Amino acid sequence: MDSKKFQQLMLEHMAKITQELSDLKGGQDELRHGHNELRQGHDELRQAVARIEYQHGEKLAMLFDAREVQNSVNEKILSILGHIEAQLDVLQKETAHIRRIK
Repeated sequence: MDSKKFQQLMLEHMAKITQELSDLKGGQDELRHGHNELRQGHDELRQAVARIEYQHGEKLAMLFDAREVQNSVNEKILSILGHIEAQLDVLQKETAHIRRIK
């Protein structure tokens, strides 16, 4: 093989290697860009989850508070109903006694 042909083959081979190296660098840049996008998406997702957990906790606390208030109201109503039943029993006995007298 003569030196010019060898030189030409070496130049072509170097050009291919240079092109492949350039392609690899381009792929590496794409990977880096994709990784950055994934990291940003992950950070946004973590923030969204934290916000949802916080809001969910607030809503659960409000529901618990509302349940406690409702239980308190129910207890008062049951107490008042108990007094009304007792008064109704007394009134029924009095009216039964009055009916016997007549």
